[in-house]
Amino acid sequence: MFAGGQPYYNLIDKLGQPASYFCLRNKNWQFVALDTGLHDNIPEGSAPTYLEDTEVAWFKRRLGAAGGRQTVLLSHHQLFSAFEDITPGKGVNDKLNGQIGPLLPQVSIWLCGHEHDCVIYKKQMGVLMRCIGHGAFPVAIPAAGEPPRAPKHPEILVENVNLGNNGGFYNHGYAIMDLDGPTGTISYYQDSDENNPQWVDHVGVAAVVGNQP
Repeated sequence: MFAGGQPYYNLIDKLGQPASYFCLRNKNWQFVALDTGLHDNIPEGSAPTYLEDTEVAWFKRRLGAAGGRQTVLLSHHQLFSAFEDITPGKGVNDKLNGQIGPLLPQVSIWLCGHEHDCVIYKKQMGVLMRCIGHGAFPVAIPAAGEPPRAPKHPEILVENVNLGNNGGFYNHGYAIMDLDGPTGTISYYQDSDENNPQWVDHVGVAAVVGNQP
């Protein structure tokens, strides 16, 4: 997107996809993906991205027409961060929150990326959000003598779940969501141990419950 995203837009045109955001549904679930990357145009730093008003209206319609389905929200960017500035000196995207914050209590869970890490955020600002950006390019661990990674915004609450490392780089990983009717289980893995998840969320008609196995 930093280069204009033309190959991406060419591809969705060929697929007959009318927009860069979408909704996938079955009887019990809907996965709503928002295009937070459209207005992210600063490669060398953070800036608060936002949505087009037409996309916000579309998102509101998808929630209004959910028909009892649980909603999983997908995006590249996050609403808040414990580790990075989204606006100078602040870990919250106030502009994006102003657009969709009132809708977030209708979302069961929000899976985002952007930070190249696995961050299990505690429920706050009306939503349960998980960062699963640790499948992207490698992130080096601090060199000897450098301070360890610590929250820059401790008011943004996180669970004590941290990636391991191979001595030079933090581990990669991924998440898998298994659906069973109106319930879902999301398991978060490191590629160093693909049999034992770091964290498991149970999502469905009851409240979301997360735990470390």
